Amino acid sequence: MNQQLTEVLTLAKQSSGAAKQQLNQLATSLENNLKLVQQGQDARQAQVISLNTLVSESAGVLQQFQNRCRYCCYCPAKYDQERC
Repeated sequence: MNQQLTEVLTLAKQSSGAAKQQLNQLATSLENNLKLVQQGQDARQAQVISLNTLVSESAGVLQQFQNRCRYCCYCPAKYDQERC
């Protein structure tokens, strides 16, 4: 799309009248599309970061649960409701 935009801008500089106006409108449309693509990439990157954070937090919770289960299995006589 960047290459198309460059070509359209070059043609617009060389053109006049209605053709120039149409090429300028096309250039504006391509610029808007490029912005939308960039925003889409930014949104996907934010989703990946959010998912990564969620996975890390879940791993921590699962590790705590595993530690509690081990404690309860190894120390049944010391079973404490608050810890297990």
